[in-house]
Amino acid sequence: MSVIDLQGQRRTLTKEFESIQGLAWFPKGNEIWFSASDSAELNSIRAVDMGGRTRRVAAGAVRMHLQDIDEDGQLLLSAESTGRSGSAIASPVRYRIYRLSNTK
Repeated sequence: MSVIDLQGQRRTLTKEFESIQGLAWFPKGNEIWFSASDSAELNSIRAVDMGGRTRRVAAGAVRMHLQDIDEDGQLLLSAESTGRSGSAIASPVRYRIYRLSNTK
């Protein structure tokens, strides 16, 4: 993942991942959150700051895709596993997940 400043200078923030889907600025503006996977794992939610420090925010037994982050830091996620998919709102601050839908 890279950012481009107002002068058009590109800065690479992360290594290359096998898959990157969905990204959003965290409300404080100090990190970009995104879903990504390496060859040995499913998509997890990660964060990277402008210094290139990357951390894993959430991981699970399903492939997660970040859709958006609201001003309170709640995440809108979609998730999929073999034959199933769904959407949820996750609150990293409150450590809760609220299921919105679940389909087969």
